[in-house]
Order: sequence, then C-alpha cells, then structure tokens
Amino acid sequence: QCAVSSGDVSINTSITSQDVLENEIQELDNLLATYSFTECQEQAIPFFCQYYFPLKDCTADNIYMASKEDCNRISTTVCAAPWNLAINIGYGHQLPKCDALPHAHIDGLNNDTILNDTNTWEDFNITCREDFYELNNTCFPRCDNFRENDYTASMTMVISEVVAVSIGVFICLIILVLSIINHKTMLHFPSIFVFFLMLDYLVASIAVIVAASDRDKLFCSSISLKESLDNPTAFCTVSGAIFHYVIVNMTLWWFFHVSIFLYKVVAPFHAKRTQILGRQKYIFAVTVLLGFVIPLPAVIVSLSTDKHKYAISRFPPTICNPDGDMWFYSTTLLITILLGAGVCFLIIIFFVIHMNNGFRASNQERVKLSTAEKKILIVFISFLIFGVYTMVHVGIVTSNSDKTVDGFMTYFACESSGHVPGKCDRTIFERYTQPYMSAVAYILMGLIPFSVVNFVVKWKAVKNTVFKCFTATWINSSRSKTPVPLESRKTEMSLVLLNSRSEMSLMTPPVSPIVV
Repeated sequence: QCAVSSGDVSINTSITSQDVLENEIQELDNLLATYSFTECQEQAIPFFCQYYFPLKDCTADNIYMASKEDCNRISTTVCAAPWNLAINIGYGHQLPKCDALPHAHIDGLNNDTILNDTNTWEDFNITCREDFYELNNTCFPRCDNFRENDYTASMTMVISEVVAVSIGVFICLIILVLSIINHKTMLHFPSIFVFFLMLDYLVASIAVIVAASDRDKLFCSSISLKESLDNPTAFCTVSGAIFHYVIVNMTLWWFFHVSIFLYKVVAPFHAKRTQILGRQKYIFAVTVLLGFVIPLPAVIVSLSTDKHKYAISRFPPTICNPDGDMWFYSTTLLITILLGAGVCFLIIIFFVIHMNNGFRASNQERVKLSTAEKKILIVFISFLIFGVYTMVHVGIVTSNSDKTVDGFMTYFACESSGHVPGKCDRTIFERYTQPYMSAVAYILMGLIPFSVVNFVVKWKAVKNTVFKCFTATWINSSRSKTPVPLESRKTEMSLVLLNSRSEMSLMTPPVSPIVV
C-alpha cells in the first residue's frame, strides 16, 4: 500500500519494521473494503500511509507528517462511521490519536493536506434513510425512529404488548379489590403470596403502559441512538430498576407459595401441627423478608455503577435492562433456577397425591383436593408456562446477542455513507430479534390474572346470584307484559291468604288439653 521502492529495499523507522506497519495498513484497508467504504478508503489510506511513513525532503530537511487537521477531518466526516466501527471491533490501537499530531502549518507541511481542493468534505451530499439523520455528511441512526424489525413485526409486538398488559391490569385491579373484600381468606398465609404477586404484576404493567405512551421523550435523551444508549434517561433508569426488581419478586412469591403447598402435601400432619402451634408466622416472616431482600443487591449495583447501568435493550424501546452480565446472573439465571425447582416441586406434589390414592382401596378414602387447592394449582401452572416460555425466549435472544450487535454495527456502518436501496442488508440483525416470540410472551403475561381471578372468585356464589337476578327479572318482565284478569287476581290473593294461614298453623305448636 505504501511502498516507495521495489525489490529487497526496506524503509526502516524508529517504531518497527516496514512489513509490520504495512500489514496494519493492509488490515485497515481490508476492513474498509469489506464494508464497501469506497469514499473513506480513497481518503483514509493515503493518510495512514503518511502517518506510518512520514515523508522527508532531504534537500530541505523537512519532514511531512500526517496533520491534526487531516486526522480530525477524516475521523469526523467521510470516515466517521468506519472509524467508530474500527474502534468497536478491536482496531482502535491502529488508529492515530488526532490530538497528538502536529498542526498543518508547522514541521514543513506548509498547509498541504491529503484531501485535495476539488474533493473536500464540504462537497459531499448524501441522503439518509428515514430512521437515520445526517450530521457532517454521515448518516447516524435515530433513537426516536429506528426499528430493529420491519413495520408489521414492530407494530405486532407493540400492539400485543399494550393490549395484553392493559387487559391484565383491568383484571388485576378486580382481583385486588376482591382480595381486600375477602381479606380474611386472601390476606391469610399462604394465600397472601397471590396478593403480593398481583401487586408486583400491577406495578410492572403500569410501567409498560406508561412507557408505551410516549417512547420518544421517555427513552431518548438525544436524537442520536448511540448517545441515548450511552446516556439513558431518568425514566429509562427508574422503570428499568422497577421492572428488574418486580420480575424477580414475582417469581419468588410464586416459588414460596409452591414450596408451602408442597410442605402441606408431603407432611400434612406436621403442617397442621405447625399451624395449631402458631409457628406459621415465623415461616411467613422469613419468606416475606427473603422475597423483598433477594432482588435488591442487583438493582442497587445496577443503579450505582456505570458498567451495569440500565439502558435501552430493543427498538422501539419498552423497558431498559442493565448492561453487561448483570441481567443474566441476577434475573435470567435466578428465575430459571426458581422455575426449575418449582417444576420439581409440582411433580412431587402430583406424584404424592397419585401414590396416596393408589394405596387406598375405596374412593371415599382417597385424597381429594379441595376446590381452592385445584384453583391454586391452576395459578401455579399458568405462571409456570409464562415463566418457562419467557426464559426460553430470553435464552434464544441472549445466545444471539453478539451476532445481533455485530449485525447492528455492520448495518450502521453501511448506512453511514448514505442510503442506497438494496445496498445494506437488514436481515443480518433482524433474524435474531424474535419479535413474534416477544408478542406471545406478552400475551401469556396478560393471561396470568385470569388464572388468579379464578382462584379469588367464588363461582358457585356468583352462579346463584346471577340465577336469582335472572329469575326475578324474568318474572317481573312476564308479569308486566301479560295483564292479569280481576277474577284471577282474587283467586291468587285467596290462595296466598290460605297458604299463609296454613304456614302459621304449622308454626304454632298444638295446644295441650287442659286436664281438670
């Protein structure tokens, strides 16, 4: 790339040999060629040659080094995107530090620059996509308009999220009201875990709905997507911390409730004795303390450190997640362990019930679950389905996270030089985002309150009430529509009087004969 001689003639420098330096320039040249940065390649390679091999005029004893002006011009204009790309993928050590270079008017440069007068950066005029913005003749992704999927997939995900969560909030409010009305049962250990779970669900759902109300202002600290990722908004941080805490808290309440149910099934006599002696309050205190404390350390670390700060995790944004491995270890791994243990507990519960029934000869002696116990098992299973599906979805997305990031970087670098239809391939990151799996996860989340409302509501009482109301309405409507003749009314009144007298005679005890 920078050869000025042929054969075995070598140009030695004070840094290292010519071959090593040329190999570094060749790597940069290949990088630019790989991502089709033709304009940048034409400007940058001569600059790198002059940076690595400063020219010297032996007659005037002048050294022509790469200038700070050229470096700033290339790194911030025509090569801004590939310059950042090279830093992000590990080529930063090969790039010059512009501030350390001399100005163009000293050291014999005489204001000469690599860029010629007929092709300066002010002459470039590029067109960006609608979800990119132009700055210094370079296209950058917009925070308020960029989507990681096509319009149909993005809208499917957003609509399913808002509709499912809104319905869930409505049902959740009904559950909380009924729980307070029926507080003697629902706010009693261990049913109170269902109440706690619904409170967490309500908080998480409200955060999602508020986020959907105005995503641009709530999540974008700047028009630049990169700046919004580096400097998250206050809402992004607060909502991310709330969701981070609540999602773990919900799983803990579910796990504790399953554990207590297992305890009652496997050791019913000991559980009954514990209840009689009043020791349940100690179990309740310990489980509640663990439920509130366990999610706190990860949330505190994410809030207090810049390495694990809450940032946008998808586009369009919904809820911010902590950066780095914090989300995996504090949420994905922990919830997976709790769900796995809960599955084992449920298997043991059904196995114990089946074995107990197998040893009993008559149906009257067999163990039968009460209606409330059957309902709480439905709650356990519904949350388990949601949790397992969500963890599978998160696992797929996490396993492809590196490929997704590389796809984003490649796509942004391709679009940075201007939009050309068909030039940049969006499938390099769209194939890993799984928008429809996200939509199904939100739908399953919206179905959780339905299983809980089945546990809270006494359907037999509701059925009787509805039947009485329907019967009374039907009788009143039939009487109002059909006129009753006068003679029929008299006969009806006579029958009523006769029935009342007969009822009174039955209620009055017989009078004993008086013996004189």
